[in-house]
Amino acid sequence: MNKQTEFHDVHAVNDGLFSTQSGVLIDIRKPTPAMIRIEDIALALGNYCRFGGHVSRFYSVAQHSVLVSRMAPGYLKKAALIHDFAEAYLGDVIKPLKVILGANYKELEHRFEVVIHQRFEVHLNQGVKDDIAKFDRKAVEIEDKAFKAGDYHDFAEHMRRLCPDEPMYWNQRYAKMRLLLEFKTLFGADEQ
Repeated sequence: MNKQTEFHDVHAVNDGLFSTQSGVLIDIRKPTPAMIRIEDIALALGNYCRFGGHVSRFYSVAQHSVLVSRMAPGYLKKAALIHDFAEAYLGDVIKPLKVILGANYKELEHRFEVVIHQRFEVHLNQGVKDDIAKFDRKAVEIEDKAFKAGDYHDFAEHMRRLCPDEPMYWNQRYAKMRLLLEFKTLFGADEQ
């Protein structure tokens, strides 16, 4: 192989495959429940910063997921916790970009949502998605006010009420650990 065509395996991405930290090979076009691992999800969502990183301080998708789950009533808590789990595989894409990407992104996101819900045995239908969206929108409004506008009052109040004895701001390691603990509390196991 000559110098111009040599490349490391990590650059071979044209096939739609990538490896997670745990070594699971993910096919973006054809995900399966067997590819889904809670450890991979917690790591990625703990590392992803909300709002594309355009925030006054780090705020992870993992912390957002726990907050939305805590806001939801009992029958929705599992589905609320996993509502953004597809982002562990597709990234936390900001809403304006999702709109521009349109149907192609929606299709990929839907494929991952389906296999994630199958993997963790959570029933997914439009009614459940609509119910969770109400809590997700409320959380986004609170987060936007705090992490973009700098008014932390409502966020602090929700964290004190919903996550007592927790720090208000979670770093990446803590966010990963808390997401795993929340998952174990709701689902009863580290992995199903």
